Amino acid sequence: MATADPTPQLTTELTAALDTLDPEVRGLHYIELISSPDLKAAVREQIVARERRQGLIHDVLGIRDEMMTALTALYSDGYPAEVADATVIASLFEQLQEEQRDLSAAMQVFQEQASAGTVSLGTPSPKPTQP
Repeated sequence: MATADPTPQLTTELTAALDTLDPEVRGLHYIELISSPDLKAAVREQIVARERRQGLIHDVLGIRDEMMTALTALYSDGYPAEVADATVIASLFEQLQEEQRDLSAAMQVFQEQASAGTVSLGTPSPKPTQP
């Protein structure tokens, strides 16, 4: 089951921006071919700016597609339901309990160090003046 686009308004907005940019860039490339050197530089600036914008939009749309693929996988895994707890045979459960006791015993080796304290400073006194 594919996941619906979680950002349909943004997708519509970005697609509309590409619909404007794509023909502009194609047209600017044509103009660049027939332009004088002075005009060619100005046209080139516009091409670079618009192609940069196109690239950024494509990056966002690509990330959206990756997110939708990841969301589809997450929902296929049963999300948002919690992952089911496991049941094990008695001997394995006893082993887990023993390991829990060992961890608890190991924790007793450590004591928490005080992390807060109060420092009291004396009253400041003026420095003596030098003759």
